[in-house]
Amino acid sequence: MPKMDYKLLDDPQMAKQALQMILQTKHGLDDFVDTLELLSNPRFRKNLQRGLKEAREHKTVKLSVEQLRKRLR
Repeated sequence: MPKMDYKLLDDPQMAKQALQMILQTKHGLDDFVDTLELLSNPRFRKNLQRGLKEAREHKTVKLSVEQLRKRLR
């Protein structure tokens, strides 16, 4: 494991950057865990596969978020 000079964290700017990197890593790991949880659900995987197949066969309608909101009103 590489050695780090922890005295660098005495500098507020360096400490802020280190914290930002830690938070980015945490968010990335949270997203990864969420994805694994979704993909471990057989019902979700089945629906995803069906949706992807329909998209490949051009059986789906592409909508923007605004268009979808209008349809749901």
